[in-house]
Amino acid sequence: MTAEKGCMRSVGALGSSIASCTLGLEKAMTTVSTADLWAAIDALDTLPEAHNTDWYKRLVEAAEAPTQAELISKGFIETH
Repeated sequence: MTAEKGCMRSVGALGSSIASCTLGLEKAMTTVSTADLWAAIDALDTLPEAHNTDWYKRLVEAAEAPTQAELISKGFIETH
């Protein structure tokens, strides 16, 4: 399990990444797969008006944090 920007990431079945992110909402934590977050973002990308909303930005942040943590853990990104 890896912590990154308010998110906890763990590896699920078949290597899928699972993220639990609070994003400042400590009382409302939900576990979602990173793949599902990116699928939702991909679907919402067809609606440009959604891109500037706070909830869309939080959704992208929730997907980026565990994705970066996974890339770091696999050595694809170096941290200094």
